[in-house]
Amino acid sequence: MRLLQKVRLALCESESNPESIAQRFAQCVQQVLAEQQITQEKLLGIGIGVPGVVKQAEEETVSAPAWNWRPVPLKALLQKELSSQLYVDNGCKTMALAEMHLEPGLRHETLAALNIGTGVGAGIVYEEKLYRGGSNSAGEWGHTPMVLGGDLCRCGSYGCLEAYIGAPGIIRRLSTLSPTSAALRHGTEECIIGAIIQAAIQGDPAAHEIMQATSHYLGAGIANLINLFNPQRIILGGKIGLLLGQAYLPEIVQQARRYALKEPFEATSITVSSLGEDAASLGAARLALEGFMVQVGGGANFARLHM
Repeated sequence: MRLLQKVRLALCESESNPESIAQRFAQCVQQVLAEQQITQEKLLGIGIGVPGVVKQAEEETVSAPAWNWRPVPLKALLQKELSSQLYVDNGCKTMALAEMHLEPGLRHETLAALNIGTGVGAGIVYEEKLYRGGSNSAGEWGHTPMVLGGDLCRCGSYGCLEAYIGAPGIIRRLSTLSPTSAALRHGTEECIIGAIIQAAIQGDPAAHEIMQATSHYLGAGIANLINLFNPQRIILGGKIGLLLGQAYLPEIVQQARRYALKEPFEATSITVSSLGEDAASLGAARLALEGFMVQVGGGANFARLHM
């Protein structure tokens, strides 16, 4: 359960089709195995965190509206490229799995791990296991309504929280308010959001207005989680969540206090992930380890304790 190597591959929108993703993913896996000199026989399994809803049935499928996947047999596509046992789940859930194992006491807490990037979601840990809901779609926090009749979200609905705190929403709102802002010329979403935050800190009025509004929406969204789930711990993560948490955590907490019920708010700790951007991947590895333990026998007790 330690990082040996990472490979990051940027894909343009036209490359987000399932077949291309499966092929690129398999190529990255083979690259890591070759460079680390790890033979196929030594792999216990491969854990995979993906956006969208993973239907865990006889034929596992992934529905990811942001990628126009409705639904896609991703595991079967990957199995054509990789011979190892595969374990696929939503990336927010794998992030929560990593966070709950970070400290021994965390698995006993009700915990919400917030994954904020291009998309927005939450992984919920309740009674020492991931809370999945009736069809494994629990945690689509980014698609809870924040503004009735508000901005168009990537899911096709209007006013979702994701449309206001996800990277595309933040960038779009600055583009509308200040289309010539220098912060918009920084390439990737992550770089643009970092530049907007720096501009805001340095006193740029438009950037400051956008980031104050973003902190406001995020705090209100966290308050909804507090009122609904009564978590003991909320952890901000994901590429954009880390940036927001590092720069604006006091403001975010203040807004959460403003909208949450007093008693459950005071019972909640709101922090920034110490696992950084690798949290979802580390959780996916944990997913594979626990799946292996269940397979080899005696794993039922292991799964009950840790999953």
